[in-house]
Amino acid sequence: MDLNQILAVLKRWIGVIVGVVVVIALGIFINLRSSADEYSTTVRLQLTAPDRDDVRLVDEYRFVNDREEATSARNNFTELARDRSVYDVTRETLSLSDADMNYSINVSAVQDSDFVLVKFTSPSTENLVEIANVHVAETIKALGDTRALAAEASLGAYEIQLEDSIAILTQAEDELASFQETHNIIALEREIQIEESVIETLEIEKAQLSIQQAQDDGAGLSLQNSAAAIEAQIGALDLQIQEEILNQLVIEQDGILGTAAVPEDLSTSERNSLNSLERSITTQAEEVQKLKIANLEQQKELLSAELELLQDAGVENSAALLLETQIEQRRENLIRLRNLEPEYNILKANTQGALQSYNLVLTKYNESEVRAEVNRGASFVQVVADANSTSSEPNPMLQFLVLGIAAGLVLGVLLAFVLENFYPNNPDQGSKVSSVIDTEETGSASTDTLALGASNSSD
Repeated sequence: MDLNQILAVLKRWIGVIVGVVVVIALGIFINLRSSADEYSTTVRLQLTAPDRDDVRLVDEYRFVNDREEATSARNNFTELARDRSVYDVTRETLSLSDADMNYSINVSAVQDSDFVLVKFTSPSTENLVEIANVHVAETIKALGDTRALAAEASLGAYEIQLEDSIAILTQAEDELASFQETHNIIALEREIQIEESVIETLEIEKAQLSIQQAQDDGAGLSLQNSAAAIEAQIGALDLQIQEEILNQLVIEQDGILGTAAVPEDLSTSERNSLNSLERSITTQAEEVQKLKIANLEQQKELLSAELELLQDAGVENSAALLLETQIEQRRENLIRLRNLEPEYNILKANTQGALQSYNLVLTKYNESEVRAEVNRGASFVQVVADANSTSSEPNPMLQFLVLGIAAGLVLGVLLAFVLENFYPNNPDQGSKVSSVIDTEETGSASTDTLALGASNSSD
């Protein structure tokens, strides 16, 4: 289809095209003329990336894109702002009527920033500022409650696990306490260390006593030698005493014999002098002999007393035997404690494992409780500027009329071609139109020829 045919179709159905445009434009005009004026107010928010909303039992690496998190939070805020529950809470809080609830919300983000604009539009300015502020506050609260649901679910799960871990820990501690009470122990490792230390101390004392005993044995041997020497000296003194007694008897015998051998031709005075001298010698010899015997007897008594002292000092010491008994008892107790180690270690490991599980679950329980409170506060959404005034919205009649006329024109042209397809043009009328066009073209050619001839004549 060439241009002439298109123009012919448009010319034939021009009434339809104009009618469609007029109907659409008239409908837009009547609609906008009948609509009341609208007023708006805006609340400005700052919305950043929120924290994690759940609590995992085992921490794991998690890649977080702050921009995506902020976008997701803004979308959630938008959905909750349009939720009917928030409308109902706002209505109940402000005691609004049905006419006051005829407002709309538009949430838009400021490009390349964390700021969000919440625009409220209503046909009336009455209570619009209060509605905007309360509605935004309730939306933030609903967003916090929604984000706290995951932490609250974790809190309930950890509460059940906490009760189970407490029961397991109590059972493990009771078993360990019963084992300790049965075997009269408190801390097995410490008691084993104490027993080993005591045994080591007793061994050192025993070694010291052994050294002292060796020294005492050497001293005892010297005492035995001293006693033997003293006994030999006593025996020698006894022999000397007997010899002195024998010498005394010899002296007495010599005195008797000497008296018999005295010459008879001595004078009386000489005989008397000789007898006196002999008596004096005999007396002096007896005194000397008595002194020797007394001295020897005194030495014997002293040696006997010293021998008794030496024999008394040789009594055996029982400290070494006592230490040996204590060491054996400690070793037997140490063996008993070491035999208890396997079962004690199992019970202790069970108790420590149950305690670690309890501490982990308790930590996660407390973390879930804290995170639920933090999420409920929705601290990642901050009201930067509350709504404080209203402004009238411009009536977009001209823009809508232009768009309506353009849309009607397009729709009319399409409808014209559709009608042309179902109701094609009459052929007679087509030939007449063709002859008229040919006549016009012939007249135009003749006029051009005459103009060209006149131009040549003037030349």
